[in-house]
Amino acid sequence: MKRHRKEHTGEKCFRCDVCDYACNRRGTLKIHRRIHTGEKCFKCDVCDYACNQRGHLKKHWRIHTGEKGFKCDVCDYACNDGSNLRRHRRIHTGEKGFKCDACDYACNDGSTLEIHRRKHTGEKCFKCDVCDYACYDGHSLKRHKRIHTGEKCFQCEFCDYACNDGSNLRRHRRIHTGEKGFKCDACDYACNNGSRLEIHRRIHTGEKCFKCDFCDYACYDGSRMKRHWRKHTGEKCFQCDFCDYACNERSDLRRHMRIHAGEKCFKCDTCDYACNDGNSLKVHRRIHTGEKCI
Repeated sequence: MKRHRKEHTGEKCFRCDVCDYACNRRGTLKIHRRIHTGEKCFKCDVCDYACNQRGHLKKHWRIHTGEKGFKCDVCDYACNDGSNLRRHRRIHTGEKGFKCDACDYACNDGSTLEIHRRKHTGEKCFKCDVCDYACYDGHSLKRHKRIHTGEKCFQCEFCDYACNDGSNLRRHRRIHTGEKGFKCDACDYACNNGSRLEIHRRIHTGEKCFKCDFCDYACYDGSRMKRHWRKHTGEKCFQCDFCDYACNERSDLRRHMRIHAGEKCFKCDTCDYACNDGNSLKVHRRIHTGEKCI
């Protein structure tokens, strides 16, 4: 009864002699002290896991038994931990009780907020042991490590495509489904990729954020800039399989390949003339129009 009364009075007469922690039960203080001593007296009899609380061990056991005793009453979600279920429920309620004090970001999970805060502090506590890569998020490091291991654990169920990142697979799937969920608010353009939409929007804004180090050329797309750089470097990375021809643009190589294939897909709509190059067709049409090139 004495102990129970303390719950109502808020009296905390059991104090830790190492830190400021105080509580109203001797047993609770005993458990707390194990944090300082490092004592882990509850051990799993299936694996090496050990902890300082019986409740934590109980929760851990469910990993081995597969028991998922915490079920969502809105959807089919089930888990082995009450705190995970509470976090999951916020998806349905839309509750975002964790707010960033540096920007407007809000989320439904304390650990997600902690990761977000590192963007402001610049703290990158997850480091790759193979290269200099560092990030503020364990999941990002895991994904990065797959570059070194070559592991491609995300596979497309429609084709042989495989990759090391779930978001890349989701993006790839849209090729099969034809879904174009990214729409331009200035024109009818739609695509299946957020970064492509961002590049497209620069056509409307006129923003040219990629600038050449060698000349005044500027563009709105990194791949266009790469292509442009090859003019300065002289790099010819597209090579013909049949002859020594090499060029710095994929479209030029495609055009060249038509010579070997004998393909003449550009046809005159006035006579029987056909060729393998759009520019040649343009020049030919002037015979019919009488247009003189200056």
